[in-house]
Amino acid sequence: MRNSLDPLAWLDCTTTQRESSTGKVTAPTVGQRENLCGTLPKGVLHVLNRPGVSVTWDRGELHFHVAPEALTKAELTLLLGHKEEVGGWLLLHTLWDAGYSLRLQPSEYGPGYVLIPTGKPARPVGNFPALFELYDNFHDSAVALLLDACRLLKIDPVDWPKTAERFVREAALRRGECPRPERPARG
Repeated sequence: MRNSLDPLAWLDCTTTQRESSTGKVTAPTVGQRENLCGTLPKGVLHVLNRPGVSVTWDRGELHFHVAPEALTKAELTLLLGHKEEVGGWLLLHTLWDAGYSLRLQPSEYGPGYVLIPTGKPARPVGNFPALFELYDNFHDSAVALLLDACRLLKIDPVDWPKTAERFVREAALRRGECPRPERPARG
């Protein structure tokens, strides 16, 4: 099960997909996203973070793994209808799970940002060609999710790494997973 306090768990959004000039359904731009935070039905990210729900990338396709009674038919339909966003979410979590830090860098080729994994993976990546294929297919969706998070947090996208690290550290403190630093006694 995914950590409910990960950097994207609270960003509960769905998207309206659009069709490109080639007829391929693509990820929406940030301006086309519909933020459904706190409204029913629950959004895609909320459903993905539910116990008994996981998604994998295998042989060029997303595969949903759902425990019995973990999702309603409507929730599964919601996930299937938002594969671009699910793929972006999976890319972000695959990179985080491997131990990469992620940063958004302004694109050199026009407006927008590029997702840059930094550092060495702390855990084995597994099938690196599959990870590269996942990155190639869902990079834009992952960037859109992080840009939504930055917009909601009212931070500059280049400040994402510092903010995400602080968010995860504070969430761990709230759950008691890491000890609070001791403060010197006042005397």
